[in-house]
Amino acid sequence: MADRRYCRHIAFVCTGILCGITLAVNIGASKKTSSSLVDAKSQDCENVSKLVTPTEGEQRGRAHYIGGIATDAKGYVYVTEGALATVAKLDPSGKIIARFGRSPKGIGRYDKIGGIAVGADGNIYVMYNLWQSKIAKLNSQGEQVAEWSLCVSGDDADTYPTSIALDKEDHVYVSSGPTEVVQKYDTSGKLLAKWGSRTGKEQWMPGPLVVDSKGNVYVHDVYNACIRKYTPSGESAGIILSPKKSGLNFPGGLAIDANDNLYVSDLQFIRRFDCNGKPLGKWDAGKEAFLATLLAVSRSGDVYVCEGVYNVIHFSSSGKVMGRWTNLDE
Repeated sequence: MADRRYCRHIAFVCTGILCGITLAVNIGASKKTSSSLVDAKSQDCENVSKLVTPTEGEQRGRAHYIGGIATDAKGYVYVTEGALATVAKLDPSGKIIARFGRSPKGIGRYDKIGGIAVGADGNIYVMYNLWQSKIAKLNSQGEQVAEWSLCVSGDDADTYPTSIALDKEDHVYVSSGPTEVVQKYDTSGKLLAKWGSRTGKEQWMPGPLVVDSKGNVYVHDVYNACIRKYTPSGESAGIILSPKKSGLNFPGGLAIDANDNLYVSDLQFIRRFDCNGKPLGKWDAGKEAFLATLLAVSRSGDVYVCEGVYNVIHFSSSGKVMGRWTNLDE
């Protein structure tokens, strides 16, 4: 029992450190960001071969990191770029097709940017201005069409969104570690449901979350180093993955494929399970992916792993390395 408690707390600390690095980079980058925002339709999209190509002025005092990663129905990959406070759209080879939210001066619109999710209709949902808990909805061309703030009243006054996911009807799910809640919204930002509480009997910390084709929600409980399952109505269906039940060590990122199989980054491994927690295999992603916290899976089964907070490794469904993308190769 003592060993399991130790593992849980180490996982909590390690994940917290990585989240803290991301948060610190956010805050540091925001100090150099212009306060003027461009119109959502005034996009500066460009074709480049690297994730980030900031100008000399942008590099000064601005750190590089990736805040979120997602794929769409056509296999394109989207990442949120902390260095530019923008969203980059890439093809599977890593070539940037477009960059959304960039002003003519290169300063991004989406300050303190975080998680990202893409709907079946191509709409993009981005968490940004995280201390104020903002969600931006962009169309497939990168034009902002809606925006809303998360529930920030009462016990949720310091809501800091941790992860974002969509179901097949494009309902928006957001986890918040500090307030220990999961919230569900419609596409216009209306709050539909909420579960969890910091005053609950059992302490937990909701981190990455995904939704399967039936509307079940899977949440990585960072504090207890496990994956919890919830019904579409938000009722607990129990813990399906844990160190004791599944042999997990320090789970980090969480993703789901078109067949409702779950992918969990665990130390340097990527583990795959069915939606009930049955092991389906694993592969060694290498030391560069150690404690990766961001995962995405395309409809074809390709897996994208964010190494720490900087780079992305592209794997085939069998675990073969297809490519590495970096935003540090100036």
